[in-house]
Order: sequence, then structure tokens, then C-alpha cells
Amino acid sequence: MHRAWPLLLANVLAVGQLAAAQAGLDVAAVDAFVAAQMRAQGVPGLGLAVVRAGQVVYAQGYGRTGDGASVTPRTRFLVASLSKSFTGLAVLQLAQQGRLDLDAPVRRYLPGFTVADPEVAGRITVRQLLNHRSGLGDAGFRDQRTGFPRSLEGRVAAMARARPETMK
Repeated sequence: MHRAWPLLLANVLAVGQLAAAQAGLDVAAVDAFVAAQMRAQGVPGLGLAVVRAGQVVYAQGYGRTGDGASVTPRTRFLVASLSKSFTGLAVLQLAQQGRLDLDAPVRRYLPGFTVADPEVAGRITVRQLLNHRSGLGDAGFRDQRTGFPRSLEGRVAAMARARPETMK
């Protein structure tokens, strides 16, 4: 199971349960609902936080991590591919505001952006990155399995080793 699903499920469960229990939080009902959904969806573990008026009113861990440890309210889960949705939304908001052109080369906004083929790098647009049509893929960038630099500058610089598979 992809590690992003427990985080997504936790958010969905929190919203749904809060709407159903306006007068107060029935912790036993929350726990029973989560346990039933975990069984039905095959979720091995998740962390749940119920937030009301900006305050955490209930936090609980359920099940086990991929390493077999018990999930607690403080267990960290990888956001993984969910970050694509957040990034896409932010980019589209900037485009809607006229602050970013989806069809402009990425280098307009990240001047240091390059890949193993600098000519291809100069043609890659923001839209192509969002649509997964830049020609970059896992096979062309093995570094993703060994870890990324933490800074934006470091990540952009690491892309210089990425080899485009195709340019669509």
C-alpha cells in the first residue's frame, strides 16, 4: 500500500466524523469507524488528528507502520505523491493570477534548472512538468531512490544528472 493513503484517509475520516458529531466527539465511535474502514480498505496503519477551531481535540494512532512498529499520533508518514496535488494547485493559482505562464520554459522561473541534456532542459515547460510530459521519469533519475537534497537549490542542481527518456 502506498504510504500516502493513511494520511489521506486520516484527513477524510476526521472531516466526516466531525460533521457527524457536531455536539461532541464520541471517541469510541471514531475508533470503531476507523477500525472498520482500515479493515475494509486494507490499511495497515494510520495517524488521525481531529481538529476543531484550529485545536487538536483528539489524536490517535492505529495499526502498524511498514516496519511493523505501532502507529502513534506522532508517527511520521511520507506525503509522497500527494505533494503533486498541492504543487499543481499552487502553480495553477499563480497562472490564474497571471504570475506564471504554463507554457514558458521552466528556466524562466528556475534559471538553474537543467538535466543531463541542457538543450532538452531549455524546452521543458511548466505545463509539461505538471502533465508528466517532460520526458523525465524514474528510469532517467535514479537519485530519487537514494535521497534528495533538502533545499530547493540542491534539488534543482541534482536534476542536472537526470536523463530524459523521451521528449513528448
